[in-house]
Amino acid sequence: QSRRARRVAKAAGIELEKDSLGEWVTSDGGGVIWTSIGGAITGDPISGVAIVDDPFKNRKEAESQTVRENAVDFYEDDWMSRIHPGVSEILINTRWHVSDLTGVRLEKEGLVEDGGKWTVCNLPAIFTDENGIERALWPEGRPLEWLHKRRASVTEYAWWSMYMGEPRPRGS
Repeated sequence: QSRRARRVAKAAGIELEKDSLGEWVTSDGGGVIWTSIGGAITGDPISGVAIVDDPFKNRKEAESQTVRENAVDFYEDDWMSRIHPGVSEILINTRWHVSDLTGVRLEKEGLVEDGGKWTVCNLPAIFTDENGIERALWPEGRPLEWLHKRRASVTEYAWWSMYMGEPRPRGS
C-alpha cells in the first residue's frame, strides 16, 4: 500500500525528504508512518490522522480468534498509546466477523450518536433509497441484477459480511 500511495503522492507533486516503505517525511514537515498489525510503532507519536486499513487480509484471518485477539491487542497496547489528543482515527475494513476489530471498538467505545467515539459509514452493495426503491451502491460496476444473482450463489454468511458490511454469526 505504501508503494501505491507513494505513486499517487508523487503524481500530485508532493516532495518527500525521507522516502522509505515504513515512513515518509514531506518537505513541509508532514509525514506518514506505515506499519502492519504487530509491526513497529513504538516511539512514533501519532497526531493529525491515524488510519487502520484492513487489519485482516482475508476471512480465514478474521475467523481466527488468535488473529482477531492479536489485532485488538495491537490496537489497544501499541496503537492507542501513540495517539495524541485530538487525533482523528479512521478504521477501514471489510466486516468479516462480528468480533473483528471494528466490532470490538464499537462494543467498547460505542457510536457517536449514543455518546461514544465512533461514527460508522457502511456502504452496503444494495440499499433502499429515500423513496423505498432498492438500489445498487455501484450500478455501473455491480448492477442490482448481478448482485441478486451473486447473493443466490454465496452463503448468507458471506453475503452479509462481504456485500452488506453487516457480519452475522455463522449459521444465523
